[in-house]
Amino acid sequence: MKKKSVVKAIHGVAVLKNDPVFEVGLSRHLLSSYGRDGLVELYSSFSNGHGEIDFLIKKAIWRAVARSFGNSVKTGAGVGFKHMETFETGDNVIIGDHACIRGRFDWKCRIGNHVWLGPQSFLDARNLEIEDYVGRGPGAKTLGSEHIRRPRESHGGVENQ
Repeated sequence: MKKKSVVKAIHGVAVLKNDPVFEVGLSRHLLSSYGRDGLVELYSSFSNGHGEIDFLIKKAIWRAVARSFGNSVKTGAGVGFKHMETFETGDNVIIGDHACIRGRFDWKCRIGNHVWLGPQSFLDARNLEIEDYVGRGPGAKTLGSEHIRRPRESHGGVENQ
């Protein structure tokens, strides 16, 4: 009989650690100093870094700009976004390197608790909800756009003008 390999779940059962009080204070300070638009611009200065300060500032900016932001959230290097102000992020969330989350100004994106988004994930996050304990693999894509116009009528392969 062949020996079975078992990979234990780690992320979904991780014990939640509340973020230090100083991180919440840093978010408030940055928001009052830069405003939302200024913080979105500042994010690009730290987005590709792998150092402790890079992760701290990115996290502080997400917390300051997003609708809500949980504890123990980790964002990888090169994570991109659009309309972060529409994001609701739960606890124990990991967003992998070079993931892209594109919200829309008049909708919302909710990422639940204990969610893992793999590296190079792409989320068209218009009115998107990712429930708790969801894992999305590297390069996974979620496309949520809708086409509201009817296609042009065509006859015999030629479009009517």
